[in-house]
Amino acid sequence: MNSDTFGRRGFDLLEELARFSLEKNISLSDPQVVPAFFSSASRDLESALANPAMLHGKRTQALFEALLVSLGQYTLLKVEDEGRFYGGERFGVPDFRVVLLDGTKWLIEVKNVYEEDPLQQERRLMSRPCREKLENYASATGGELMLAVYWARWGMWTLVSPERLAAPDSSLTLDMVT
Repeated sequence: MNSDTFGRRGFDLLEELARFSLEKNISLSDPQVVPAFFSSASRDLESALANPAMLHGKRTQALFEALLVSLGQYTLLKVEDEGRFYGGERFGVPDFRVVLLDGTKWLIEVKNVYEEDPLQQERRLMSRPCREKLENYASATGGELMLAVYWARWGMWTLVSPERLAAPDSSLTLDMVT
């Protein structure tokens, strides 16, 4: 048996099962816990697959991760928004943590923009409360918040600091030219 058979993936599934059993007050030793978990997971997956925004978001995040890996200019790259998080409502967890070769620490939130008109590429990317939560997380973890935007109509990425684009007390709207 391969040592990876019960590796990270097995731990992740067991963690999800444990969370489910706690929420539903079903013992892990109850023979019905696995069928109930799979039934619930099936409904959640069907819902996720029917949500185009979620699918585009996951695809865009995977594209950005592949871009970072291909560039290779980091000492550490971590998918930040996975796993447990304890911090309450004051924090929002960005998509990635990157430590560059020079030691610069970035926390990167990935966004996708697709506007039909190629000359009108503008989008409200996040509300002020969402932005504040991400900035609180960046401050608490010692990183600089960055925003990676994929301009799908043009097949182009930009990486920007939100604080350079809007006043701290406003939502963040970005156009490709800016």
